[in-house]
Parts: sequence; C-alpha cells; structure tokens
Amino acid sequence: MKHNTSMLNTKTLLHSNVPYFKYNRKSVKVGVIHLGPGRFHRAHQASYFEDALERGEINWGILGVNFQDPQKAQYARKQNGLYTLTECSPNGKHTRIIGALKMLLFAQTQYHKILQYSAHSAIHIITLTITEKAYTIPTNTFHPLRFLVDILALRKKKNQHPPTIISCDNIPQNGNTLRSLILETAEEKDIGLVHWIERNVAIPNTVVDRIVPQQQKTETEYITSILAGAHDFLSVFTESHRTWIMEDTFSSLRPNFEESGVLFTSNLMPYYALKLRVFNAIHLALALSGLLYGHTDVKEALQNVLLNRFVHILAKKLILPTLNDLSLINVDTYLHELFARLHNPALSHALSTIAKDAEIKISIRFGATLLHVLQNNIASLTPLAFILATWIQLIQEKSKYISYEYPIAQYNKKELVHYFCTRLAQQHSPQFLHASLQKETMNLLTLLNTQGIEYTLQSII
Repeated sequence: MKHNTSMLNTKTLLHSNVPYFKYNRKSVKVGVIHLGPGRFHRAHQASYFEDALERGEINWGILGVNFQDPQKAQYARKQNGLYTLTECSPNGKHTRIIGALKMLLFAQTQYHKILQYSAHSAIHIITLTITEKAYTIPTNTFHPLRFLVDILALRKKKNQHPPTIISCDNIPQNGNTLRSLILETAEEKDIGLVHWIERNVAIPNTVVDRIVPQQQKTETEYITSILAGAHDFLSVFTESHRTWIMEDTFSSLRPNFEESGVLFTSNLMPYYALKLRVFNAIHLALALSGLLYGHTDVKEALQNVLLNRFVHILAKKLILPTLNDLSLINVDTYLHELFARLHNPALSHALSTIAKDAEIKISIRFGATLLHVLQNNIASLTPLAFILATWIQLIQEKSKYISYEYPIAQYNKKELVHYFCTRLAQQHSPQFLHASLQKETMNLLTLLNTQGIEYTLQSII
C-alpha cells in the first residue's frame, strides 16, 4: 500500500489544529477486544472508551479485530490506530482525534497473534458489532462467533478471569441471543467450556444508538484540509447524539460508563421497542419507499411531503400503539427528537446503506408490530404490508441500490411474497402465513406496477 501524501499518525497530528487526547497514549493498556471495528464502533463504543481514557482510566485501550477488510488493518497500523471523529449538528461540525484504538488486526492472517493478546489478564471486555446477519451458527473458522469461542476456550485453559461480552448490534435481546449462539458453538468444541461460560461469563443485553452514515467525498476532503494535508483513512462522521443502555452485569472490571451517560437498567424492553420497532423501523421504511421513489438520501426523502407524512403516520398511529411499558418515556418528545435527528442538515445518509440486508431487517424491525396487528386487528394492515411490497418491488426492478442473495432474484412476485411471509412465520408465528397479509401485499404490488408509488402512497395515507 503506497500513498504519495502523508497520513494521520502520531507525527502528523502535531501539525494540525484538530483537538486530540490529553492522556499519555504510551501508558494506555489494552483492556478491550472489539470484533468488527467498522464505522459504527469507531463512532460509538470507541468514543465511550476514549472518554474513560480522558478521565485517567488508562486500562481501556482497544484491540480491534477485522474480519472483512485487511486494508483497514494496514491503515490502522500506518496511522498508529489514530482516527478523526466528526460530530455533525445543525450548529456545525466538531472534530477530534481518537486515540483509544491501540491496534487493529486482521483475523484471517493474524489469528494466533490475536489469540495471544486475548489471553492476557488485562482484557476484561469483548465487544461486537458484526451486523444482524452474522448471528447464526458459524460455518467457517473465521466467523466472529467461532473466533469468540476460541478466545473463551483459551482463557479457560489459561485459567484467566472470564471477560464480559457485549453485543452492540441491533437485534432484540442481543445479549441473550448471543449467549445462546456462543453456547451452541462451544458445545461442538467442549462441554466443559459450555459449563464454564454458563457459570462465569456475563453477556448483558444492550441498546445502542447513533447515526453513522457512509462517508461522502466532500467529508473526506474536509478532513484532509483540517489535518493540514494529511489523509485519514479511518475517519468517521456521525451525529452529536449517542445512546448506550445496558444491564449492569459484568464478569469483571468495567470503566465508569455512567460518567459518559451510559444508562444501566434491569428492564431494557421499552428501550428495545423504541430503538428497533420505532427508530430503526422508520429508518428502513423511509429507505425502501424513498429508493422506490428515486431518492438517494434521508434528507431528500423527508422533503417529499407524502413520504414524510407516511413515516409520521407509521410511527404514531401504527407502531407506537402496539408497544407496551412506555411509562418511563415521553413518547412525544422521543418522536420529536427522532425526526429532528433524521432531518440533521449537517449529515448525509444514503438510503441504500440503510436498506442493506433489508431481507433480515424487515423481520427484526417490523415482525413484532405486524404480528400485533394481525392478532388484534387494531389497525389497517396496509401501511405495514406496503413496506414488504416496496422491498419486493425493488427486487423485481433489480434496483442497483439494494443487494439480496440467490435465489431471491429468480422468484416472481407471488413467490417472493410467499417466501417472505414464510420466513416471518418461521421467526415469529404461523399467523404470518395468513392469507390477509399475502393478499394485501399482492394488491399493493399490483398498484405499484399499474399506478406507481405516488398513487399507491396516497391511497394508503
């Protein structure tokens, strides 16, 4: 990897005017291993560990383990793990240099080196952002969950204290889901390891929230300009808002997260509901319908009066009435803040990024709401079926903005409707095979084909 220009590192940061850490980075010890250190991790969890380091808690440096992009590990090595984090709000941009990422290694080529680090007594926490689709039983050696089980097996063998494992992915009860998959994977290896994990390893449920779009060319150029010409190949742009809510169950030591605003609670269900079934659901609905309309980013889609009205109705009249236990939350304030965040003029968020893996996300973000409506007949099924119809229509149109796996592309519309309803039935309830959902989705697909999205949307709202 050759570059004709300088890169951000411990030398070049001194020549820029960008604020950076005040702690002595050489004294920082690695206490966290993170699996999947993509944009979201660097904008979210790493910023909390950075806060801890700034408070003088020097034991919370991060070792990142990358599973997909070996070039990122090369960038991190050349940049000494440094990167810029830019928080964007209507009041402007604030950029700082983050030093918490001590090193980033590539799993496929540095497997044994990572295992060696993971066995060290200084490691107390393992965090993950591996995306929803990775929460399956591993089928290859370098799957993040198999890798995680290998780490736990080595720590047991070395008689090290068990680490706390924290999933930071947007799936319901992510800690419980992760625990089940870890135990099932460990059972293939050693039943003694299963018992050790069951007795000793804390895997708390968590809710995470921060909008972290794919970076735009103009943003990359902005970073180079403020770094006095140095390039940052790990830079991240995000919003000023961030949330981390979790159960306070840890196997070992942890930072004083409370000082950074982390909320600890024994009841995460209302927060899961708001994050997955409201915020993430609205985001996905806007992405799918917006792409079908021909829009490319969130701000543009929200300027469409019909789409704006549709997602407001979807949130307030269809999704929120299906939620329970929201007594501790001011729903009106939450919705106001939600749409203010989506309207953020300083941040550009591509709809295609949000729509990625929609086949999996639809079930997670709309499954419970759809089931509630089917079971209780409390509202029209049509707006919810419209989400499914937009996804199928995008597949049929072979939209360049979405991706999907074979054999989906080979199915006709009727087969696609049956395929998705069958998946929903397997994951939630046989009631998804009820003719009403399939019939409503087919009717909407006919309207989309004959009358177009504007007419179809007008007929719904």
